Amino acid sequence: MATVTTDDGIQIDYEFDDFTNPWDDEAETIGLLHGSTLNKKFYAPMVPYLGRKFRVLRWDQRGRGASTAPPPGSTLSGAPVDDGVTVVQRYARDALCVMDHLGIKKIHWVGDSSGGITGANFALMFPERVHTLTCIQAPLVKIPADFEKAWAAGEKDPATAIEKYGMADYYERIGTTWVTDPKRGNERFQAWQKEERKKIATHSYIGHWKWQSLADLTDQLPGMKVPVQLLSSDRSGICPVEQQERIRNLIPDCELKIYSDYGHGIAFLEPERVAADVMDFIARKR
Repeated sequence: MATVTTDDGIQIDYEFDDFTNPWDDEAETIGLLHGSTLNKKFYAPMVPYLGRKFRVLRWDQRGRGASTAPPPGSTLSGAPVDDGVTVVQRYARDALCVMDHLGIKKIHWVGDSSGGITGANFALMFPERVHTLTCIQAPLVKIPADFEKAWAAGEKDPATAIEKYGMADYYERIGTTWVTDPKRGNERFQAWQKEERKKIATHSYIGHWKWQSLADLTDQLPGMKVPVQLLSSDRSGICPVEQQERIRNLIPDCELKIYSDYGHGIAFLEPERVAADVMDFIARKR
């Protein structure tokens, strides 16, 4: 297990896979970040497809997987320690911490769902550290109202529901059909992914949802300075096609590719196909 400690004392757990030719010391790095309740294990199947041409960095966001989180009573941003730092600024700093620790100057950021939102914020904050940005089913503008209502489980908002029920009961109530296409993957996968999602500490997910409910980069996306690829699908309730088309039109250098007859979760349901699209985009933008 490899970790690095952030400036506010959080242990970020990461995997850095390098299957490139040892004599080819100019291989670039892909940084692959998971979605809200996921962790880096979900994206291990993509590594073999990416790993011969790129070094592949995966890390668990604070409060997910093997990474630690600020204690209950604080926010994911560690606000009691460092007032004024937002959750997404913390997420971006965490990524920068891992990159600096490994001596990585620039990455091709590949972010799934909220990992794409974090990636877009990172690219806006630190454009000099990003070659390209691929956002996989990422709602870079305000998330759809029907999705937020469904995830509120009858409460005022999702954060309130999570606090009331706790992660285990919460996921039993809402299920995973919004975030993982129920028609894809076998029963073992569907059961595994549901249990993995429950492992995030309740207070961590509350903090994440308070940020995600308000996340909206509409005004900032026209200032994006790096090439962007959007990979999405035609049956995602989080990322309807119209939303993704709107995002594409807001970003100066942006491409959109839609997977037909898919719901949410293409990053880990179709790892080979997604990896191929990522590498093709990078090759064309060099």
